[in-house]
Parts: sequence; structure tokens; C-alpha cells
Amino acid sequence: MVNFGAIAPNDDESVKLFLSIGLDEKTVTTTINNPKVTANLTAVIHESGVTNGCDRTTGNLLYTVATKHHSNLLLHRPTLFKYIVSSKIKTLAQLDAAVLFFDNHAPEDFKLNEFEEACGVGVEVSAEDIEKAADELLKRIRKQSWSSSTELMWVNCLDMSGKVCHGQILRL
Repeated sequence: MVNFGAIAPNDDESVKLFLSIGLDEKTVTTTINNPKVTANLTAVIHESGVTNGCDRTTGNLLYTVATKHHSNLLLHRPTLFKYIVSSKIKTLAQLDAAVLFFDNHAPEDFKLNEFEEACGVGVEVSAEDIEKAADELLKRIRKQSWSSSTELMWVNCLDMSGKVCHGQILRL
């Protein structure tokens, strides 16, 4: 049996439910200790139809909906949950795009094709695609920046990789 520290015995059902969607023990403990988040997450799990469990990726996306986007998505939750549970939305970036789309479109203006395009549904990026994009990016950086800055010529690419991968690629 897992020891969850301060979890009360009457929370056993919630603990099992939250573990079944792939949440780690620390997240479950934190969630159980917050009645509002516990209620939101329980509702999300039931509404999305994963009371018998799901994979960790799906569970983490549902947890994000319950903790960050619970109030402003009420009208759109059935659609959003359908896409999350079917793994058509499988990343936080896609979830954020879906929330933004719903924020900017009234329910009566919802167009499935526009939603899917805005959220990157069906877009698959292979390791080869990532490597190719990274190579192209480094070529551009070398041409634009490194040729004009002698200090950057000596930068260890591994030291730069975290900085480049955290947003700069999207701005280039």
C-alpha cells in the first residue's frame, strides 16, 4: 500500500481515482489536500468518461483542465474531453491552443475544421523532422548571428540548446 502521509481514510476513493489517470503520488497528495481541486478533478474525470483510468498523458491534460481552465471551459468541455481522451489533443501546447480557440469563439460560431487546425490535430512531428528543423535553425543562427559575433562562435551548442528550445525557435 502506498503511504500518502496526510490523506484521510475517506479520501481513498479519490486517491484511487486520481492514481488511475496516471498522476504521481505527490500530485495526488497535493490534490487531495485541496477540496476545490479535488472536486474539479473528480468532475473532469467523470465528465470525460475515464473513471476506469487512462494513460498518464491524458490524465495530466485532464488535471491541467481541472486546475487551470475549469471555469472558462464549461460550455466546451464535452468537445475538449473528446479530443483529449481520443489523443487528438495530446500536448500542453495543443491544450493551450484549444483553450485559446474556445476563448475566442462563441459556441454558435464553432467550426470543427478551424478548431482542429488551430490545435494542431493530426499534426505529427517525427524525431527526423525535429532534427532537420534544428539543423536549419542552427544554419540560420550561424549565418545571422555567429558570423557577426566572435563570442558566439565559441559557444557550446549544448549550452545553447535549452535556451533555443524554450521559445526562441518559435520566434525565428
